Amino acid sequence: MAKLHRIQEEIKKYFMGKKVNTRIISQEHLRELSVYKSLAIDTLRGMMRKIYPLCYKILKDNWDEIIHTYYEKYPSTSSVYNQAAKNFSLFLKDWDFRWKYREENYPRWLHELAEYEWVEVDLYNYYRDSYGSSKDKGESLKSSKEELIRLTKAHKVYRFEYPISKIVEHLSSEKQVYNLSYFKKTKEKLLIFRDRTDHIRYFLLSDGSYYLIDKLRTGTNINELYKKFHKKFAISDVDKQGTEEKLNDLLIKFTKEGILTSA
Repeated sequence: MAKLHRIQEEIKKYFMGKKVNTRIISQEHLRELSVYKSLAIDTLRGMMRKIYPLCYKILKDNWDEIIHTYYEKYPSTSSVYNQAAKNFSLFLKDWDFRWKYREENYPRWLHELAEYEWVEVDLYNYYRDSYGSSKDKGESLKSSKEELIRLTKAHKVYRFEYPISKIVEHLSSEKQVYNLSYFKKTKEKLLIFRDRTDHIRYFLLSDGSYYLIDKLRTGTNINELYKKFHKKFAISDVDKQGTEEKLNDLLIKFTKEGILTSA
């Protein structure tokens, strides 16, 4: 008789759509397991509809078939069930998917919409940083210019090819969805993070704020940050003080929101 761990491995292979050793798992047992597999796919369809409500709004006519195909191509390797949904963006970007549903004329930004929707689940379950007491109060950062500061870990920075925030706003409205090809390529940079109240927040980033965020991801001190910013955007000596005040205000805002902490 096969050892328990070998049986478990074969069952796992079956649910991942791989060929099973029938000397360990018999055909009779596979037929029994197929019932559970069907239940798993049904559960996944409902769960993914909740995780990706806007994608569902576009794909609903083919949703059941799409999720079944997705399950076969990207089976979960995690014991956390909602992790089975995390590769949906890759699936929607895949050439096979786009070719199969070419007559549906699904928008090219569909995979970016899925990334946007998934990040809320991903960040909500992400490890939570601790915050320094002075930063919790949102005090001025001018007194700690030598202190290393960085973004908390519960954040994502995206560079979308399409105006994803406008697309989400449109799809979330009560109005009827019009021709989705209306949205053309317009690069958009977004900071998405979980604040101290465990709400997911979104910030549309300009070139300057994107540069600032990029430097804060790995940690830096404020003096060094100011110098790099002045050099990058060729800030004149006359404008340096005003620029630093604006940057300091932005950093304080990030601190109050819970996105900035001491490294």
